[in-house]
Amino acid sequence: MTSTLGNQLRHSPEISSLLDNLVEQVLTYSQRITGVKDADAGLEAQSQKEIQGIGAARSRPLFYNYVGSGIGRGLTLNSKTAA
Repeated sequence: MTSTLGNQLRHSPEISSLLDNLVEQVLTYSQRITGVKDADAGLEAQSQKEIQGIGAARSRPLFYNYVGSGIGRGLTLNSKTAA
């Protein structure tokens, strides 16, 4: 019996190892979030530019002026927001 490409990918030891490494790296970065802190005012202009760029690519603005980095630790997260 032959296996599909999707099944081979799903059971690939190389892919599993890469995913495990990725998860480990994300967890390492998320451990650097140690608590709540104020936003960095120096990043506001760049954040606004990125948020507007995403809105332009979507042909409409974001519903919330928020872009998350994907890094979080419980209720605490790393994000970009603009007023």
